[in-house]
Amino acid sequence: MDTSIESQILFLFYMFISGCIIAVIYDLIRVSRIIIRTNDFFVCLEDILFVILSGIIIFIAAFEKNSGKIQFYGLVSALLGIILYALIIGNKFLRFLVFVIKIITKVIGFIFKIIFFPLKIVIKIFRKPCLVIIWRVKSAGSILKIHKNRLKSRLKATKISIFKK
Repeated sequence: MDTSIESQILFLFYMFISGCIIAVIYDLIRVSRIIIRTNDFFVCLEDILFVILSGIIIFIAAFEKNSGKIQFYGLVSALLGIILYALIIGNKFLRFLVFVIKIITKVIGFIFKIIFFPLKIVIKIFRKPCLVIIWRVKSAGSILKIHKNRLKSRLKATKISIFKK
């Protein structure tokens, strides 16, 4: 472990950046929760995975710059990175991400409208003839069902009359 002041300041800087990265990841999770409503089980699962990922990020930063030693002032520096990110950038970044995602969904929706417009016209053209055909088939099916029931009842009547003789 290098104990020079420069290396310790660099370690504090890396932990601060790690805290900012953790806050960005949490904002991404918040955006996904805004866009996709999930139940409590998945929210809990996301939080558990976030805590595990945060620990891995802190450990990697400490391992790379401080020989794997996680010191209290390093954790304070990471916490300071999270707090400053949340106070200065957090809400603006969250609103920006939601805005970008809304624009992307509108563009994708517009593209789907353009793609499916010819299909919509074809459906409008063939809808009435298809409904007429379906109605005819259903009415024919109900007529066949009535005739089938009549034949069954006649058959039962003839069986009964045969056995009675």
